[in-house]
Amino acid sequence: MLNDRAIQVGDLVQIIAWPCCGKHLGYIGTVSSFEEQNGSDGKCHDCRAHLGQMRGAWIGRGLCPVPYLKRIPPLSELEGERTQEQLKEPA
Repeated sequence: MLNDRAIQVGDLVQIIAWPCCGKHLGYIGTVSSFEEQNGSDGKCHDCRAHLGQMRGAWIGRGLCPVPYLKRIPPLSELEGERTQEQLKEPA
């Protein structure tokens, strides 16, 4: 499956989980860089809860832990995955 590759700079991603306040759930953005989560003090930018030390990705709203992101594949990757459904004749 093409969507299983690791998230890289330039990828479009969606925040699918959030460990504390949930403020950014559903946000979609482009990854601009990566750093260790503790480089930004390891806390949520909104509720200041401690997120721990893990790899984070900078997207439009700030630093997000990579495990809470899902990569959105570009349309060019999805074109090869199209399937044809068999249409049944009405009875």
